[in-house]
Amino acid sequence: MLSKALGVSNQVQVDCICQTVQALDILLLSTDGLHDSLSKESLIMSLLQIAKDQPVAYQLVEQSITAGSKDNITFGSILLRNE
Repeated sequence: MLSKALGVSNQVQVDCICQTVQALDILLLSTDGLHDSLSKESLIMSLLQIAKDQPVAYQLVEQSITAGSKDNITFGSILLRNE
C-alpha cells in the first residue's frame, strides 16, 4: 500500500519494497478512496475477477461510492502473466 502523497511538501521520500512475484499474481495500486472504503475480502474477490479477464474497474468505483467513500478513487491493477 502506498502511504505518501505527492505535492504535500517540496521533498519526496520514496519507499521501496522488494517482493517476490510470480505468474498470475495481481498487483493493486490504489488511493485511500478505494482501499479505505472496501474490505480486504471485497478487494480480493474483485482481484480474482481480474484474474478471469473480467473487467471490474466500474464495479470497484461503484462499490466504493456505495460504501461511503469521501475521497478520490484512483487505482490500477496489473495481472502478471507467464508468456
